[in-house]
Amino acid sequence: MSSRRSLLFIVAIAIWALAACNWTVGDCYPREEWTSGAGAGPGSEPTPVFSSSASGDFGDAPSGERRGDSEQEIQCNKTDSSEEEDKEERPRDSSESTTNSTCSGSGDTTGDGQTYVFCSDACSSKCPPAGVNGFSPTIFKFVTTIPDDGTGESGGWQQASVRLKVKRWVEVYPEFWECPQMTFGMPLRNAAQGHIPADEAARISADVATKASRKVMRANLTIPRGIYCVRLKDEMDVSLRKRVAGSRVTQP
Repeated sequence: MSSRRSLLFIVAIAIWALAACNWTVGDCYPREEWTSGAGAGPGSEPTPVFSSSASGDFGDAPSGERRGDSEQEIQCNKTDSSEEEDKEERPRDSSESTTNSTCSGSGDTTGDGQTYVFCSDACSSKCPPAGVNGFSPTIFKFVTTIPDDGTGESGGWQQASVRLKVKRWVEVYPEFWECPQMTFGMPLRNAAQGHIPADEAARISADVATKASRKVMRANLTIPRGIYCVRLKDEMDVSLRKRVAGSRVTQP
């Protein structure tokens, strides 16, 4: 009975010693190299090798095995949780960031009154502030083509021909284009507004053109230029007819 207990005690010590040899802290050879016998002489048994903090101390792993190309030392007994922590601490690769996050060039923060500038959220600093962006009434130079004879509910006709310019800034660099000539036409007088002077016609036209430009662009930030101009003309025609009875927007 005594010999059996002694045998069990010896087996327990052997198991404990084996576990201790397979658990290390600090730098060491990779475990797969122990089993393959890398770095050992023929017939030698795999033995855990501990590194020392001093350069050239006994047990230091060869530099080619201890460090990889990235100069990162081998870490023994690293748990899954520590690997996750390292992933969180690593800086994100700069190549993952989009190149479109920065808009290059100087912005149109003052507005010129001749160009509607549309900016995406990323390029918002390049656009004029609210109330400044859009078309100025000064580009709508209305002239009378048919005098008002004073008869009927409406009379006379006035019109202004313009080429509306557009600047779109939704990516790194802006795009510029100019829509074909459009003509804004209004009666000189109608039943709803009464007499409509040229400066009032210009103010209404500029407001209609600015709001229509914004509406069409917001509906599709990457709309092709030619399609944009067609839809802009149609949107302005509908809006102007609602603002002033008898008015219209046409193209030659």
